Amino acid sequence: MDTITFIATYFSISVAFAIFVLVLLIRRHRKQKARFENDWLLFQDAVKKDNTEQIIFYGSKVIWNRQKAEPKHREFVLVEVSKRKDSDPKLTPFWKDAFYLVNGKEPD
Repeated sequence: MDTITFIATYFSISVAFAIFVLVLLIRRHRKQKARFENDWLLFQDAVKKDNTEQIIFYGSKVIWNRQKAEPKHREFVLVEVSKRKDSDPKLTPFWKDAFYLVNGKEPD
């Protein structure tokens, strides 16, 4: 294989891979944007019902949503999880994630 063919093949594969990754990122962005309101309402419902598994599941979706989640959403999740973390040890790892996203540092 000569050099020009190798370069053209490498470039074509690289462009195809970049387009594939871009399409995946755009799909994820749209999906997160569309699901945020539902996840937020389900998180609030889980808090009312005091369901630990749902608090962790929907709370994770809310705090890690980069498209629509605002600081007030993350702070609300942190406050609600902070209230419950002492009584339920399963919430501690999730509380650490929420604390990091709200404050930008690991908890002491």
